[in-house]
Amino acid sequence: MAAILMDYDGTLHDALVVYSAAFRQVYEAMVTEGAAAPRIWKDGEIARWIGFTAEDMWQDFRPDLPVAVRRRYSDAIGRAMIDRTLRGDARLYPGVPAMLSALVGKGHALVFLSNCKREYMETHREMFGLNRWFSGYYCSEDFGFDGKPEIFKTVQQDFNQDFIVVGDRAKDMEVAEVFGLPSVGCAYGYGRPGELDGASVIVKSPGEIAAAVDGIVDGR
Repeated sequence: MAAILMDYDGTLHDALVVYSAAFRQVYEAMVTEGAAAPRIWKDGEIARWIGFTAEDMWQDFRPDLPVAVRRRYSDAIGRAMIDRTLRGDARLYPGVPAMLSALVGKGHALVFLSNCKREYMETHREMFGLNRWFSGYYCSEDFGFDGKPEIFKTVQQDFNQDFIVVGDRAKDMEVAEVFGLPSVGCAYGYGRPGELDGASVIVKSPGEIAAAVDGIVDGR
C-alpha cells in the first residue's frame, strides 16, 4: 500500500467556480480604489493562478503593488472564496467521493497537500467531510508559503510509506521529480500544455485515478 499525496484545487475541487467569482469581486474593488484599470477577465486568465500560493499569485499578477496592499487584496479574495464555499457554491468534481473511498478501501493513506491558507483548508475539510478519507493535512500557509517540495520533507517524516503524487499542475509534478516518486497527472484540471509531461500516468477524469494508482503499485 502507499501514501497518496493529493493536491486539492483542480484535482479534487473544481476551484474555478468560487475562485473566479471571488477574484472578479475583489478586482472590482481594486478598480474602485484606483489600484487597477477596468477590464473584463476571462475564466482561462484567472485559472492560471489556481494551484499557486497566494504570494506567488500576487507576485505574478501585480508585483508592482506594495506587499501590504497585495496581502490586503489577497485576504479579501480568500474571504470571498470561503463565504461562497459556506453558502454552497463550492463543488468537488464528479466521481471524487467514490474515487477517494476506493483508494481508502484498498488500504492507501490519503494526504492532503495544497498551496492554500489554513482557513480555506479547514473550511473545505468540514464542508465536504474530508476526514472520511484523509489521514493528514498540509497547507502552504503553515510553512510560510514554502513550495510543495519543501513541505513534502515534513510529510515524508510523518508518513513512513512509499508515496504516489496526484495533481494537476507542474508544482505537483515537481514534488515527484525532486524526490523520485511516481505520479498521476490530472489532465482535467488547470494545468497548461506541458505541465504534466513528467507524470507516470495521465488521467482524464477523477474516476480514473484509483486504477492509475493500482497500476503504479502493481508495477513496483
